[in-house]
Amino acid sequence: MRTTFLRSAGVLVAAGALLVTPLPANAAEQSWRDPSGDTRNSGLLDIGKVTVTNTKKQFGAKFRVPKPDGLRPFGSVELWLDTDSKKSGPEFLYAAGFPGEAGFHTVKNWKVKKTWYDVSGESKCGKAVKERFDLDKGVIGITVKPTKGCTGAPKKVRAYVRTVASGEFSNDDYSDYIDYDRHENDFYPARKKFSPWVRR
Repeated sequence: MRTTFLRSAGVLVAAGALLVTPLPANAAEQSWRDPSGDTRNSGLLDIGKVTVTNTKKQFGAKFRVPKPDGLRPFGSVELWLDTDSKKSGPEFLYAAGFPGEAGFHTVKNWKVKKTWYDVSGESKCGKAVKERFDLDKGVIGITVKPTKGCTGAPKKVRAYVRTVASGEFSNDDYSDYIDYDRHENDFYPARKKFSPWVRR
């Protein structure tokens, strides 16, 4: 059974995207960089480098945020994966709140259909998913093992990332918590837009 843990972090705010050092269209892993400094307040969840992977063994995505320097964010992150160009919108969502829990879900029309794992437990398909949530290193992401009857083996994958910071703190007891007047959102590459496709 997957265990969830309290995460100290924050929510997301607006931005655009910039492609950097594009790789061949058939590369099994490609990276792009979202503009830095495009969020308000402390920018604790400012999206940086975004990487999408699609190989025979796994597919998924990860992204970077600034490593904490005393302050930590309160907020949430969303990582949406599109694996079928014939259908509208993404098929999968990894979402995490902090402090809070994380979950991996199938989606349709941007709405959750089925949860593969969350604080309540893990399904058979959920075992194919491995999350990486390491704010100390500034890395958040997932990898998924292609599984018959669950994910299939997508020939191409693309990602959309959203972060939301609602406040910040530095003490473990949150005694110095500061609530932002306006939530700080960041998006890659833009609101409900996706990275280029990454093909196997």
